[in-house]
Amino acid sequence: MLWIILLHFLVRGRWVTAVRRVCEAMAGAFPIISSRVSASCCRCCSVYKELYYWLTRNAHNATLNPTLRAHKFGWLSPTMFFVRYCIYGGILSTISWYFAKKSREQDETGDPKITDTLRIVAGPAMILYAFTTNFLAFDVLMSIAPKWYSTIYGVQFWGSGNVGAFAALALIVLWVAAERPASSTR
Repeated sequence: MLWIILLHFLVRGRWVTAVRRVCEAMAGAFPIISSRVSASCCRCCSVYKELYYWLTRNAHNATLNPTLRAHKFGWLSPTMFFVRYCIYGGILSTISWYFAKKSREQDETGDPKITDTLRIVAGPAMILYAFTTNFLAFDVLMSIAPKWYSTIYGVQFWGSGNVGAFAALALIVLWVAAERPASSTR
């Protein structure tokens, strides 16, 4: 739900204010998720050699795979795979941490200039988020089939992730509302 937070500040929206804290909490899970994914990535690349075709010996045979060029194997190496996952996790974690930190700071100080700062930062952060999720999409699933190409895959991955994120957001909001009715918050 990080992109909802970024979009909220980018367009000066007020429509997400009611669920912004839930979105920030969901985005705050990026450090935990990225560390788990990086650990799983290491395990998959070292133990499950058949999961990724490019880890097998047959993948490096030029007669069997004329479409897999040598330049792809630099990108599709276990070390680069792990490094990219760490970079993706670092970028997403940093963006979510920064926006949550500034949002809490604004709650404490009431300084309206923080909103302007977040609006200015939201533009480049949204671009960085878009590139990060696009490259992550290619690494997550397209590396399973390195001979296959698609230009719409990143957008499809992003859209599917948002459907799941909105479903999770709706369930969390319903759960919070059932646990603590609005009349008891006054």
